[in-house]
Amino acid sequence: MSYINQFKFTEAALEAYEKGYNDGTITDSLSDVKDIVLDQEVVSYSSEVGTYTFDIYDFTNLGEF
Repeated sequence: MSYINQFKFTEAALEAYEKGYNDGTITDSLSDVKDIVLDQEVVSYSSEVGTYTFDIYDFTNLGEF
């Protein structure tokens, strides 16, 4: 879906994504995470390191579309 990259995550959500991706908990690309959230409103990734959850409130500009 090409419109996915038009949506922007908050700074806090981007930081959480980077941390989770770097520690191996999140294996999906940022675009995939955004796609999943837009499809099902929430997604969580868990490992022995921790849990990262993203939802529609992690978008800064969701109301523009």
